[in-house]
Amino acid sequence: MIIGLTLAGNALTDAAPKNVICPDLQNTALVQEYAAADYQDYLAKIGAAENPLEGEAQIKEQIVLLEKTVDKLPEGKSEARSNLESELKSLRKTYTSGTDWVWVVSLVTLLATVLFSKYLKGFLGQLPLLLGALTGCAVAFVILLINDDLDLFRSMSAAALAESPWKSPHGIIAVPAFSFPKVSWAAVAAIMPIAIATIPESTAHMYQLDIYVNDIAKKKGKKLGYNLIDMLDRNLIGDGLCDMISGAVGGPAGTNYGENISTMAITRVFSVPVLAVAAIFAMVISFFTPLIQIVYGIPLAVIGGLEIYLFGAIAAQGIAIMIDKKADMFSAKNIAVIASIMVIGIGGNYAFGGNIPFFGLDVPCIAGAAIFGILLNLLLSIGDKKHREEQIETVSPEEQKES
Repeated sequence: MIIGLTLAGNALTDAAPKNVICPDLQNTALVQEYAAADYQDYLAKIGAAENPLEGEAQIKEQIVLLEKTVDKLPEGKSEARSNLESELKSLRKTYTSGTDWVWVVSLVTLLATVLFSKYLKGFLGQLPLLLGALTGCAVAFVILLINDDLDLFRSMSAAALAESPWKSPHGIIAVPAFSFPKVSWAAVAAIMPIAIATIPESTAHMYQLDIYVNDIAKKKGKKLGYNLIDMLDRNLIGDGLCDMISGAVGGPAGTNYGENISTMAITRVFSVPVLAVAAIFAMVISFFTPLIQIVYGIPLAVIGGLEIYLFGAIAAQGIAIMIDKKADMFSAKNIAVIASIMVIGIGGNYAFGGNIPFFGLDVPCIAGAAIFGILLNLLLSIGDKKHREEQIETVSPEEQKES
């Protein structure tokens, strides 16, 4: 649940209007001639190494720069003034309408995906995310046809594609860059909390899969459950082995991501062979440049619309687990653990950008929340067994029989 709520910020960031692509300045020569100092300030702002401006923020700076240039034009420069004002009009239109249209793409994608998930049946009912993404891309394309300044589609830089160690003669096939690990104890110390945090994360995902699969089995008339939670030990061992193998070739850490669980819940596809084919297909895509460019070209507004649904589903899964396991929300211990994890996990993400400074270390807020929650739960569980035994002893045999 906490992961889903913290990722909500990422979803809204991708769905937000800043994804509007800023056009290049058309009257650069005039700006350099009449507002050279302002132009240098503009370049410094948009190209700042720490926080370069993009999208809507860069458009706003362009508008300010052009307004200053118009004010500094001498009398008699009517043609130059006309050119600058024409560009200003176009930029203002992009700036003001861009906000609305980017949200339109995001919300259409979200609503289309939700409607497809609810109302489509059969084979099409298993493709709501794909159909929602196609709908969002179609809307973005229509907007581009109406106003070519509002190009929400992205293009991968040639420099990124050039990093491939080997490419076919026509560049259609490109081998991704692989690297071998370098031992760094500082990196080990930084990654260890994350590795610990994936344990409760994976545990929660197994509980959620167990709930979903057994619910479907029950609806289909199956009398025996699948008891996936009994395979938790295998899941954690698999996570550890995959992390070691992936790290040995310079790959990222692996975990059963909540987004994938959400995808299974939304598409109602829990087949292991289907998931294996999807994984292989994803790896194949990484070798074909045209497919890479198509996937990368999907507007961030479309991805943001899908993320709102997926990340929200992760949070809903956490609530579903607590309901299914009948968690006592009036227990002082449970309230303390849940409250602490929520504040550290969500608050740390927004207050510190995801990493909480702690004794010289930048602790990831999710990992820190998980570790603190585990330790707090252990501390508050001291004496629980003895307390329960005392309660049982005080209950009469008749009351035990009635209960």
